[in-house]
Amino acid sequence: MVRQASKPTIALIKGFCMGGGFGLVAACDLRLSNEAGKFGIPAAKLGIGYPTRAIADVVSIVGPANAREIYLTAKVYSAAEAQRIGFLNGVFADESFDAEAAAYCQSVARLAPLSASYHKAGINNAIAQEGCICLDALFAMASTCLDSEDYKEGRRAFAEKRAPVFEGR
Repeated sequence: MVRQASKPTIALIKGFCMGGGFGLVAACDLRLSNEAGKFGIPAAKLGIGYPTRAIADVVSIVGPANAREIYLTAKVYSAAEAQRIGFLNGVFADESFDAEAAAYCQSVARLAPLSASYHKAGINNAIAQEGCICLDALFAMASTCLDSEDYKEGRRAFAEKRAPVFEGR
């Protein structure tokens, strides 16, 4: 499942992101859109209820007040509005979206994978996300990071004033 992936998940959105698509990208860690993006959940216009986990994802991203507006009004948000309420992490110009989104993704991919997995687990624990792990497991993950070759590489790279090359070990 997307929300439980150990690696960072990034949704790249061009154009409409409504209903189930909105729920899918809400399960991702990060969300990027082009300026033309449109967002919303039309459940109230259709007479249906969205899955509880999907609602929890949205609440954890935008907070209860904004989630209420999303679900209870069936409003369609522009990309700028979706970013303003905290749903989007970035909005890029339509003509440069592919290049800017790729650069963003590459910047995330270059970071330490063990650290990313630990921080995802810690955040999920903090918001009581389904599938979160116990504190003992989180402490063990943190220790693994400190004992890792990646941590040694990060310190060496910092001292040598160069970009680190992480291998996930």
